[in-house]
Amino acid sequence: MDSVIEVKLATPDQTIRQLWREGSPWPVLADNGVTQMRLVDVGGALRDPRASHDVPEEPVSESPVSVDGIKSLVTSDGLEKAAAEITPWSGYWWPIREGSLLVPLGKYDRLTGHQAAAWERQANPPGPDVPRWFGYCHGWAAASMLEPEPDRTHVAPSLRDGNPRIPLDIGDQKGLLTACHTEDLANTWGDRFGDGAGSEDPQDLQPDLL
Repeated sequence: MDSVIEVKLATPDQTIRQLWREGSPWPVLADNGVTQMRLVDVGGALRDPRASHDVPEEPVSESPVSVDGIKSLVTSDGLEKAAAEITPWSGYWWPIREGSLLVPLGKYDRLTGHQAAAWERQANPPGPDVPRWFGYCHGWAAASMLEPEPDRTHVAPSLRDGNPRIPLDIGDQKGLLTACHTEDLANTWGDRFGDGAGSEDPQDLQPDLL
């Protein structure tokens, strides 16, 4: 029998248990104390008719097929590999508690004469009373998929007389792009638990179930 590995993820009030079998792409058992899942069967992918029976071990040389933003390529074993056309870039979630976004906004203000940092400080004042998870991860996520990743420091010319040129490093630029996308429209599935709104169901769209 193939070896089975048990994985447990525990918090003070909950334990998630999973059993993994060697060679299986999904757990054969997952149990979060409320919902239990068992793997019934794993079948091989159907062979794509575009793949030749007499191809070498390397992936076929035909051009990747692109459907709905996903690039796919059939390999010699008849399986299909896929990757998104856009790879999101890594970044930071700019927690409000720490006032992290005020730094790049302050540089923006020095360059333009605007008051973005002052507005942010008034609208979202930092401090210990702000929940630790409050931040701009949604803005970063949108920016990382919709904007080219900054890859070098830029010394921006000031639009204000007498103000020196100010360097904007990669972090500054990612912060400003994040700020630009904080009000993007988005579809949301599930309901956040603990915010006092919605269903307040602790099992709604947990990561292990998703």
